[in-house]
Amino acid sequence: MLIDSEAALQANLRGLLALDPVMADMHAAGVIPPLRKRDGGFGGLIAIIMAQQLSVASAAAITARLRAAVAPFSPENLLATPVETLIAAGLSQPKIRATISVAEAAASGRLDFEALAGMSGEAAHAALVDVKGIGPWTADIYLLFCLGHPDVFPAGDLALQEAARLALHLETRPDETLMATLAGRWSPYRGVAALMLWAFYAVTRGREGVISAPAELADTGRPSPGRAWRPGRRAALAALLQPDDSASPPDMPGWADILEALHASDVDMRRAGAATLGGQLTGAFDSRHAGALAGRIAAEPEPALRRALMPAAARLASDAASASRLFAALSRVAASQDGGRPADRLAALGALDILTRRHPELTARWRRLLASLDAGGSRRLQQFLAKRL
Repeated sequence: MLIDSEAALQANLRGLLALDPVMADMHAAGVIPPLRKRDGGFGGLIAIIMAQQLSVASAAAITARLRAAVAPFSPENLLATPVETLIAAGLSQPKIRATISVAEAAASGRLDFEALAGMSGEAAHAALVDVKGIGPWTADIYLLFCLGHPDVFPAGDLALQEAARLALHLETRPDETLMATLAGRWSPYRGVAALMLWAFYAVTRGREGVISAPAELADTGRPSPGRAWRPGRRAALAALLQPDDSASPPDMPGWADILEALHASDVDMRRAGAATLGGQLTGAFDSRHAGALAGRIAAEPEPALRRALMPAAARLASDAASASRLFAALSRVAASQDGGRPADRLAALGALDILTRRHPELTARWRRLLASLDAGGSRRLQQFLAKRL
């Protein structure tokens, strides 16, 4: 049964819950999958391409600007639009190439959206990925959200992989191949299972249920995220470590945008997110944001940025709940419970020092933590502890 209405979603959900006790337990605990139906056709597919590696809010803003620049929105009109206009709308070069490729396929009739709706899931997926610029994730998202195929699972989605790791108690996040294998347990209801896992991810991470695409445009010639970040990271780290408290931009990005920017593989997005976090958000920070930022600290692969996020979070925690939540997360790093290196432990201790000075109610916890720590042979850690004990 296609997932094209709330009634259809509930029917598929009942089948999934009867099939898998893990999903049944999640649902009983309050995880409710929303109906995420979108318009299809050329516009729907382009909107999904815009969503790659961006938050829902950022993708929606870029899509709106693109539609305003290309009106009426059609493959032919998009192909007639100057590239400079697409850049001004906020499209990256990879997204421009993918968008033009899809427009060419649609204008020529090679990509027939009406025919897709009548195909099996496998045939429709094959027809989509046959177009340059459409990868497996984009095809799966289109089939699930726009056409409502009930047994489609975007195995390359990072949020789904992380949610599966938590839900199935796996030691490491499954890669795309393993995720596809694991998802077989939910067939023929894999589409609803994906909706459940996205909802579960939103609950566990305390954040907007962002769909986080893998990098499908691997032929762009971009360096890897780690290598691309390093040459220009100093300015972003300076913004984090020495925030400009007077900065108050007229259209301040939302927290979901900033956290997704820090997570993105696009180096420019990471720089923008880091600079925004350090220089533009000195208030409006609550326990939900603290939890999300603590999650970013734990997941950040770039060591220098990870260490810079810690004091930034400490400066931004404005209420007791957010301060307490961050204190717990930073304490685990300081005590090496998360396998942190000495440099990570020092950064965590420095952030905890900032946090405790800003929130005196944490003083007793801070003293107990310091008394329990072992320097582990690190001279700098020994010096830090000696000064404060």
